[in-house]
Amino acid sequence: MPGAAFKFLKERNGFTLIELLVVIAIIGILSSVIFLSTRQARDNAYFAKAKKELRSFHEAIELYLNDSGGDYPPDADRDIPPGLEQYLSSGILPDAA
Repeated sequence: MPGAAFKFLKERNGFTLIELLVVIAIIGILSSVIFLSTRQARDNAYFAKAKKELRSFHEAIELYLNDSGGDYPPDADRDIPPGLEQYLSSGILPDAA
């Protein structure tokens, strides 16, 4: 009887354990790939922001040099040197730890 082999497949009401485990494994692999790609994008954004802030600080120092006649600002315990605030964009500067 050729239809006897297919009769078993037509009478099934659910999924087998192997089918469920394969689907769970595929979902796990896809979620790990997505997690790694979003983590890399987050790291790239962090480094781009840090690079932008350093560039902004460099430009502020250059503008200060132009206005002060070529003298670098004095070191004031890692605080913002006097007169440099007007050239910096508003932001949070790190503490001297």
